[in-house]
Amino acid sequence: MTLITDSSEPRSVADALGLGTLADSEPAMDPELLKQLYRYAHGDLGERAMFQNHHTFRSGWINLNHPEPLAIVSAFVPLDDEDDIRKARRIAQNNLKAQAWNDILGIESPPIRIEVKIHGREWGYRFIAPGSGRNGFELKNETLPPIPGDADRAERTGATPKTDHTGKSNETLGLEEAMKEAGLK
Repeated sequence: MTLITDSSEPRSVADALGLGTLADSEPAMDPELLKQLYRYAHGDLGERAMFQNHHTFRSGWINLNHPEPLAIVSAFVPLDDEDDIRKARRIAQNNLKAQAWNDILGIESPPIRIEVKIHGREWGYRFIAPGSGRNGFELKNETLPPIPGDADRAERTGATPKTDHTGKSNETLGLEEAMKEAGLK
């Protein structure tokens, strides 16, 4: 399999035909909030609510019932109606999966996608990308590259940068500050 590294080349048949993605017509999918969901999974916003010792959500799954990630997702789909919660979760799942994550995040490679799993009353998400080397090896959440420019954003806000696994700075705004900046609070 050959990965496309030139950003001018189409990534899919839909790109080649100029059709866009399923989410192109969705006005509520704010790229800044989508980036916040990625930052939360990447560990840039502090402690994450991970599933622990759960038979369905084994490796790297973030609990979407936790208030912080739930606040981000509920900006796209209203999740407060108990009667239609299953339908709302499915809509959120489909909308998140339809996003062109590499384009939104500004990350050329590796090709990043989100997985959203719903199991009864539990639901979670994780970002994954194919890993290099071993067959079947995947990069998950914090092992994926940080969003380019997040160090510049931290300098503007006066935050103290921290480093990721590669030693590069990846400090970002906290969830509350980002939601205020996006006009949601």
